[in-house]
Amino acid sequence: MSEEEKVTLKIKPFSGKPEEWPSWRLKFEAVLYGKDLLDNLESTRPVADATTSEAIVDSWMKKDKSIFYQLILHTSGDASRLVEQYRTTYGGQLAWKAMIDKYEGSGELGAVDLATQMANLRMGESEDPDQFFGK
Repeated sequence: MSEEEKVTLKIKPFSGKPEEWPSWRLKFEAVLYGKDLLDNLESTRPVADATTSEAIVDSWMKKDKSIFYQLILHTSGDASRLVEQYRTTYGGQLAWKAMIDKYEGSGELGAVDLATQMANLRMGESEDPDQFFGK
């Protein structure tokens, strides 16, 4: 991507509110695209071998670390705490996958959140049972 094609986009940090996730995700992906990081987010980590040089692996790792820091800069609250769990590895791709699992309801994190929500549900005295079980 040439210098004049680079995009600068400022977005509100994602706090972890599920209703904000779809819009924030699209905007964050635009930020990554503008920084030439989006392809790295969706690719498999290369392994140095006869066909892949150390330079390619190092470049991928540097971009993955950049994705991690972009996530740190563009999250707050619960979302930031989730990303910060990957600080020891600076794993941008791993942190992103954890966010998708949590906020799109797929994967282990989404299942744990759903189980917790269900365990905490209590029917009110005047609540209609059909509506409660519909929840």
